[in-house]
Amino acid sequence: MAKTVLTDTCYWLGLIDAEDQHHGKSVIVSELISDYKIVIPWPCLYETISTRLVRNYERLTIFETLLRKPGIELLDDGKYKNAALTEVFEFNRNNGHTFSLVDGVIREMLKDIDLRINFLATFNDRDFYDLCAKRQIEII
Repeated sequence: MAKTVLTDTCYWLGLIDAEDQHHGKSVIVSELISDYKIVIPWPCLYETISTRLVRNYERLTIFETLLRKPGIELLDDGKYKNAALTEVFEFNRNNGHTFSLVDGVIREMLKDIDLRINFLATFNDRDFYDLCAKRQIEII
């Protein structure tokens, strides 16, 4: 059975933009996970396919090509978004560290034991380390 990688927006932005600070790391990660099932949460699509991206036809085309590759799965956030919204307000109010709503959705996905995830591709380790450690999901 193929390994499954849940992906964060920063991975995709780094991969499609050669000028992004994470481009080199994203390319390396892409090579590491090329044979894995790659899961993209819908909120990451909203962040990645922003007004800025659609104004750059070349990068938009690169991303479209990546999304059409076999082994790519778009993961609906319907099951996770309400709990994520609540957690973002509670967590950000009660802790010194903050995370976005998209990160909250990813955190809810990481909590879901029925969602088989082996790896998380992100450059924001701090936002997810606690849940990944608990579920033994490797951050790459």
